[in-house]
Amino acid sequence: MKTKTSDYYVLLALDEDTATKVRVFKMLDKKFNLPYKVFYPHLTLGHFPSASKKTLLKTIKKISKINNEVDVSFKGVDLLNESLVALTVEKHSTLEVMYETLHDSTPFEADVWTSPNSGKFVPHVSLYFSQTMDLTEMFEYIKKSFVAFEGKLVAIELSQFDGKAYTIVKRFPLKKRFF
Repeated sequence: MKTKTSDYYVLLALDEDTATKVRVFKMLDKKFNLPYKVFYPHLTLGHFPSASKKTLLKTIKKISKINNEVDVSFKGVDLLNESLVALTVEKHSTLEVMYETLHDSTPFEADVWTSPNSGKFVPHVSLYFSQTMDLTEMFEYIKKSFVAFEGKLVAIELSQFDGKAYTIVKRFPLKKRFF
């Protein structure tokens, strides 16, 4: 029997206080008269354009059971690949282990931006993405307002993209447990 695959993202969810702090920086893009987009602040650990839900759920459940909530430091604003304005986080050993566990435990190929093989993965929370617009002015504007802050990652989630919208399929709180 062939396993049905779909376009999935593995996300790390922020606690409400951290999400609010991130939204403050996202609101700075209003100066640029951009169309409104639903904004769900998160950190993406992996994007798997063709993956099995069952396999990914098993993997992220395992990750959730061996990790507690993770404190992270938002260290700056970066313009990644000239098309993404993002808040970047400092290196963190637990975050690195979660990333490695995800990619080592799943047989699916990740996209170029989240694949360990590409070396392009940068832990971040995206603020604005455009392949058609020069984001330099927005990046400089947000960077001037940035002050480093601490945050918390509280859950790991599986999100499905259907070509139009993202849907959180399942959320697992980060909390070490034996069941």
